[in-house]
Amino acid sequence: MPISSTRLASDIAAIAQATETPGQGASRPTFSDAWARAAQYVQSAARDCGCAVHTDAAGNIHLRPSVHEQISPVWLSGSHLDSVPHGGDFDGVIGVLAPLELLRAARESGRPAPPLEVVIFAEEEGTTFGLGMIGSRAWAGRLAAEQFAQLRNAAGESYVKAGSRHGVRPDRLAAERIEPDQYRGFIEIHIEQGPELWKRDEPLAIVTAIAGRRQYQIDVTGTANHAGTTPMDERRDALDDLGRGHGCAGIARGHKADGELVSHQAKANVHAGVFLGAHRLHGLFMHANDLSSVDHIHGQTLCRGMAGKLLAKPVFRSHQQYSYAIMAGSQ
Repeated sequence: MPISSTRLASDIAAIAQATETPGQGASRPTFSDAWARAAQYVQSAARDCGCAVHTDAAGNIHLRPSVHEQISPVWLSGSHLDSVPHGGDFDGVIGVLAPLELLRAARESGRPAPPLEVVIFAEEEGTTFGLGMIGSRAWAGRLAAEQFAQLRNAAGESYVKAGSRHGVRPDRLAAERIEPDQYRGFIEIHIEQGPELWKRDEPLAIVTAIAGRRQYQIDVTGTANHAGTTPMDERRDALDDLGRGHGCAGIARGHKADGELVSHQAKANVHAGVFLGAHRLHGLFMHANDLSSVDHIHGQTLCRGMAGKLLAKPVFRSHQQYSYAIMAGSQ
């Protein structure tokens, strides 16, 4: 059963054209026009090889050979098409196209369609609505319908409103939740995003664990003062404290616990009242990735401890997102 690398390359190039930043990488926010063009391209290719297309209530797109529509269990394989701003052409895309190519190759070779369903998960990255893996979480029953309304994109649209044009139906979430006995297992093909395979000169590897992720939002407020006359040792500048490594930067640089805990700064929004004034960091978003529940607890303790050096005070917690309010300059 020949796999067409030429066709795969053509698919990747076509999806790369679906971006909000032509010539500057892939920018496909979930439910944007660019995302919709990429999703439509894949759906069209799937229909051409005899697949039925279905979008579940969370916005995930399912592509299954028509001959297997009423037959289960099947294998599940897929990934995502949304991207980080100015992202690469392969992240997520390969995970969607590889199983699709398997279905196309089987059809062209005259073989029976394999028991395989391709899935395109909605909002995997988390850069559009501020929370990663929304579609898969909701399909697995880990996000309630009322939480959808709290998740908003840069335009202020909720996940429900933005997704309503793409099949999102919060009232159907419970009814369309995944039924594990309908699937034999899940396989995702993904590019290597770190240096390990490159260093080992290995073309392929199988993962032994999947890192869980928690997201933290930290607000750092400085004291407004005149930048020209306030002595340096009297300043309470939020951005300066971040740069000095008084806690937050320590998290951003990463920390390795007994397991495999890593963390990084995802985004910082800096607001200054005037040109010669103190800064306010509103929303220093941190990501902590780890492999075990023990590391999750360690990571939470680490972030709280680091933020505590800046007089952190927890203000709310919501679906594994944490927020801290911090006064700059405190020790």
